Amino acid sequence: MKKVIAIFMVLVMLFVCGCSAKVPKGDKSTLLINARWQGHDGACENKIIFGADNYFSNSCICGEPVGDADVVETYSYNKEKQTLSLYDDKAKVIESGRVMFLDQCYLVVDLWDDVYVYENQKGHKCTVYDEVKQYVLDDFTKPFINVLKFEDGVLTVTSHDYDGDTPDLFEKWELTVADDVSFKEVSVTDNKGEVSAIRRVLTEEDYQYIGEYYTAGYFTFNEDGQVTDIVFYGELVIQ
Repeated sequence: MKKVIAIFMVLVMLFVCGCSAKVPKGDKSTLLINARWQGHDGACENKIIFGADNYFSNSCICGEPVGDADVVETYSYNKEKQTLSLYDDKAKVIESGRVMFLDQCYLVVDLWDDVYVYENQKGHKCTVYDEVKQYVLDDFTKPFINVLKFEDGVLTVTSHDYDGDTPDLFEKWELTVADDVSFKEVSVTDNKGEVSAIRRVLTEEDYQYIGEYYTAGYFTFNEDGQVTDIVFYGELVIQ
């Protein structure tokens, strides 16, 4: 009888271990977990949640799920590959995605066959002068990202508050641009309350200075994860 019980317990342990092994523990990211991510995709205000216990949620504020998020129970994050795996209650992979950019303020994620941008409601919000908002922002949430280099159709980017004196403190990301990418510039001067602005489209001759003269800007992506538009934005305030 003891032998039968022992065999039964071994089978139970194998079954339990086998099931739990199907969902990788993954890496913890305090940036993903400790933020309140919310973003507008042009149709609805969406929110995405990454729980410390691997709980996952992705829905419109009206309650409708984004993609197949309504059947997702947990997630696994791979920091080295910057990938996300979403699982149902049977540990089956429902969706695989990619984190394209992440810092204290913004999350750009390729998920559900599209690219979604989320802003951390707990973080510092970048602002734009009212006089030029129509040229910089629209109904979509746009991340404000710093460009370090543009070469061979690839942008090397980092957080908008990048400090060149401490470059190792900032994570670098690479983003591919679309063939028809557009680069624009909006530069605001606030001279003791009198606001003026320069707006223009960059020429191909200007591209060599992206990352040097043209740095922080608002990004737009297509569903393939390519950058389609950047509005480089700067302010000069004279007290």
